[in-house]
Amino acid sequence: MLPQLRTNSSDTGKAGPELRVVAIGGGTGLSTLLKGLKRYVMTLALATSGQPTIGELCGVVTVSDDGGSSGRLRKEFNLYANLRPVKLPAALAHVCPLRPERQGKGIDILVVRELTAGLYFGKPKKTEEVIEAQAGPHPPRRFHRAVDTMVTTTPEIERIAHVAFRAAQTRRHKVTSIDKANVLENGVLWRDVVTQIGKKYPEIALQHMFVDNGAMQLLLRPDQFDVLLCENTFGDILSDEASMLTGSLGMLASASLGDGTALYEPSHGSAPDIAGLGVANPLAMLLSVEMMLRHSFAMDAAADRLAKAIASVLDDGWRTRDIASADTPADRVVGTSAMGDLVAERL
Repeated sequence: MLPQLRTNSSDTGKAGPELRVVAIGGGTGLSTLLKGLKRYVMTLALATSGQPTIGELCGVVTVSDDGGSSGRLRKEFNLYANLRPVKLPAALAHVCPLRPERQGKGIDILVVRELTAGLYFGKPKKTEEVIEAQAGPHPPRRFHRAVDTMVTTTPEIERIAHVAFRAAQTRRHKVTSIDKANVLENGVLWRDVVTQIGKKYPEIALQHMFVDNGAMQLLLRPDQFDVLLCENTFGDILSDEASMLTGSLGMLASASLGDGTALYEPSHGSAPDIAGLGVANPLAMLLSVEMMLRHSFAMDAAADRLAKAIASVLDDGWRTRDIASADTPADRVVGTSAMGDLVAERL
């Protein structure tokens, strides 16, 4: 299966694991939301019979948004697999920027992104001054040169490819692998290794696609994609593009998984411009909790209940301002706390 954290079963005699909720970016509004989420998760754990309990939840850990905390967390805990579900609920089809005919039969994509290799982590990474001699009496020419290094190894590609193919086994049995093999040596290796791994999953259809074409196809025919497998940089860009198909980053959850460690967070940032205003959409965080229940604690029944509760709220016409339309009644546009309460009521 996917890289997972599982609770200890009751017959081991061991205590359940500590759950650490990590917020990337500070802000009292986000901390308040996460404290509320702790209560929701505990309610799910206690109310779901036959499922392992989560155990004692720890306090919220906030990490200052200094531009590098996310990368350090990935490396420190070896969080190499990033999962971003991009699903457009029928109730929100109106907020998708694509025309209905472009939406096809519905948008349901899982972006699987390699998270600890490639251009973002390769060495050397530096900016240096260059002094270039000039002919004749002219003084030397001075300028700066920036160097980034893109490094990818076979084991790194193999392990993320396995994540993508195993995910496809539980979905629509198709993997589209993104590369730039016509230009980059990294792309050539990526395509070769993914092809070899794909042979171990004969029931999964494998398609290779250049990243520029992939970016275009996401806008032309997004319903053709099931699992989208990407290296780090391409995955960063395409997952953000794909997220807009849902109309709002406030609807996008994510999971960053390693072998024994996982981090769950919304795909959006800390949004300091609306911090403390009570208008942020909490559904991405709640959907991240759903992923946590499913992948880390094997609480599929609880995860299903949470997903159905969110769908019920949307089907009943409740909206935060980022997913509201001109036709949404004013009394159906609510803030962060009210939206969270509506979901909790349906649990």
